[in-house]
Amino acid sequence: MKSITQIYKQGMGPNSTLNMVPYQACMDVVAEMRLKRCKVSHVEVNLYNEYARLAKEAGIHRDIEYAFALANFKYVINTDKPCPPAIKNKPHVFDIIVYDKPDNQLLKHRVEAIGGANYIFSEKKKKEFFQYKSFEEIKEWFKKNPGKNYFDFACQADDPEAIRSLYYRGVNLAEIACLQGLRRSGELKLDDPNIHYLRQARNIWLHDENLLSPAENANRIISSFSYAISEEIVEKRVIVAAPTVCTTAVVWAVILYLLNDYDVPPTKMLNAFCAAGIFAALMDAKASLNPSEVGCQGPMGTACGMAAVITAVVLFDAKIEECGRAFEMAIEHSLGLICDAINALPIIPCIQRCSAYATRAFEIARLNNCLMKTPELCKLDDIFQVLNETGTDLIPKNRRLGMGGFAEHAKYSLEKPTAKDWE
Repeated sequence: MKSITQIYKQGMGPNSTLNMVPYQACMDVVAEMRLKRCKVSHVEVNLYNEYARLAKEAGIHRDIEYAFALANFKYVINTDKPCPPAIKNKPHVFDIIVYDKPDNQLLKHRVEAIGGANYIFSEKKKKEFFQYKSFEEIKEWFKKNPGKNYFDFACQADDPEAIRSLYYRGVNLAEIACLQGLRRSGELKLDDPNIHYLRQARNIWLHDENLLSPAENANRIISSFSYAISEEIVEKRVIVAAPTVCTTAVVWAVILYLLNDYDVPPTKMLNAFCAAGIFAALMDAKASLNPSEVGCQGPMGTACGMAAVITAVVLFDAKIEECGRAFEMAIEHSLGLICDAINALPIIPCIQRCSAYATRAFEIARLNNCLMKTPELCKLDDIFQVLNETGTDLIPKNRRLGMGGFAEHAKYSLEKPTAKDWE
């Protein structure tokens, strides 16, 4: 299992795997060259499979440029190099090759994305931060350590101050994104001139709350927060991914709603933040957060589960068994969700989907609290296996960005808005 600081990763989207991973991997290479005081002639980045296919739509060139610009490294990006046989079946792999002379290779790293915004250099062994293999083992830890909370569990693998800093930084970045998103209107500024999307967050926020019931008004607020964060992320807003950039609005919309409407003590929300991260780490270890492997059910189901766990801890002081049940419900009712974003952007249907699953998470936590005295029908450890099998059963185009679903059929979504649409 990954640690909490491996689940929540700060970076700039709009996609964790396609944008955050290339940027951070190239930044790590820059840091390595500086540490070794190496002379660099130029850097070659060879993109394969999904990276090569989506390089233009996802703006990967721009992320690599950001990484090398400050170091003043010359670079070339190749998308037409033959894919090495060893990585033919791995969707998200690329090579970074550093030259100290025009014809002399100094260093080569093969980068493999491993879920969320995480990656490994293939020559290095993947590090496990937690040794727990199942939810039952995690429950056993809490049974043997009465009085310990989720923050205490997370501190087994991470420095306490690192976790606190990550949480407060995440809240700050989410608040900035939310406030900016609620203030702005008009068409999103995108690299792709063929995609036109009108911001909706402000419209939802300004909807007359007097016409709504308390429950409907709560959904309005959560939805507006989610839309605002998602729409800002598409324009390259820095955020803390939870667990991926495309789905992070689910988690942060719920956290901001709880902080604003329930006056939650900081330590309690930090504890809930850690609880959500623990379950996301277990999900990542047992199944996948990568939509190219399991469809959107992986990252979106996880984000919904994280938000449900956070709500359960904050509102109902949920114990580990109760959190597990809430997380299981979120995953169970996300099974079969396909990845059908148009091109490589989390716009259609991702922005609306985040809003729907943020409000769903809040209701799951409430329903879960009502069901805790009834027999548990589905086990969390079992649902991971079901998700893996469901992901395998999805045809490839429904697990690939910009291929199936809306990307294949909903071309009307790309039409430029008319004057009436702006009213």
